[in-house]
Amino acid sequence: MKQDPRLKTPALVMQQVYTTSTATYYDAVAAGEAARAAQGLRDQIAKLTAATGDTAKALAAFDTEISDAGLAAAATSLGGAMNALQSADVTPTAVQLRTITTARTSGAAAMTKRAGVKAALAGINARLKNAGLVPLTL
Repeated sequence: MKQDPRLKTPALVMQQVYTTSTATYYDAVAAGEAARAAQGLRDQIAKLTAATGDTAKALAAFDTEISDAGLAAAATSLGGAMNALQSADVTPTAVQLRTITTARTSGAAAMTKRAGVKAALAGINARLKNAGLVPLTL
């Protein structure tokens, strides 16, 4: 592909913009998919009205853990950072680079938290099975 001749931004900078925006895009996609999966779990929990006692308490705690994962906010932040980066074919400003770094860091933290949620899901499902209830699915 040939660069627009009106563009004065060096090719190396444009490659860096492309690499950073692509990585940010994939981070946003992953966080968005994880947010939808978390919402799916929360929807399933809301339908488990037959849970009582300790099982109900564990489900409530798990629901809170899922809602606090920050996945939707991370996906939105990452998408915004990517769009800002792609909005012009110029060298990113220091503010844009800080915003992108912050968004990617918070996105990574949310995805790490999601890994903990996935690990906790096995315990919740074992509890549901022991109570004769349908397990949660991702």
